[in-house]
Amino acid sequence: MMENYFNDLVLNNDTNFYLGTGNPSSKILIIGKESAIDKISNYEQYEREILNNALDWKKNIEDNIHQDSVTSWFIDYPLYNPLYPYKGQLNKIQNKRTGNNGGTSRTFYNYQKLLDKIYNENRKSSNINFHEKCFITELNSSTAKYSHLVNTIDRKNSINNRQELLTHPYYQSFPIVLFAVGNYVRDFNIDIQKLFNVKFDAETGTLPITKTNYINLHYDDITNPSRLVIHTNQLSINISDLLLNELSQYIREHLELI
Repeated sequence: MMENYFNDLVLNNDTNFYLGTGNPSSKILIIGKESAIDKISNYEQYEREILNNALDWKKNIEDNIHQDSVTSWFIDYPLYNPLYPYKGQLNKIQNKRTGNNGGTSRTFYNYQKLLDKIYNENRKSSNINFHEKCFITELNSSTAKYSHLVNTIDRKNSINNRQELLTHPYYQSFPIVLFAVGNYVRDFNIDIQKLFNVKFDAETGTLPITKTNYINLHYDDITNPSRLVIHTNQLSINISDLLLNELSQYIREHLELI
């Protein structure tokens, strides 16, 4: 079913919206704020990761490409593929000054920490491999090096358009959605219950983890849930291990139910 939904999403994506990266058949969908790409100074990366995303997915379907056939990014002539972006990255934060230590962004590093807690008994993987266990997309496909530099009109228009995209049966079919967009819910009046057809867990309510980290739990059926939507911080900077531990616990518990 997931594969059919995804194929429909890709092949009928007439607007060529950015769709996401990772394993389309996984059980976890992570939705972030936006990619941190300076499309002026690094247009090549913007084109590779954002503009070509839908076309790359169409090619993957047409050529029947799977994750195990994606080659390492660190070969002589790397080919980018949204199935497994930058395959072979080391599980460490990229050196911002030199950019050549084989590491990754802080957000991807935190995604890996979370998935290691969920699937690897909290053992640190040597490489960034979370794309094998989840699918990643963004609430906003307009990018800049830093969030505050994103054009405000472009961001608002993108979020409005992409909320409609997220109602596609593919995104709605994930049993676990990690809506890691922080204050964008407030700033852009996003109704999580309506968007994902879930109910806020009023009994548990908002779980304050630290002064700045929190978790909001939503279920399709609070008494007998088959779907969990978690609204939390953007998993980039100032993210505590306490938050990642709590997130992993709720996700693991839900995985056991489905």
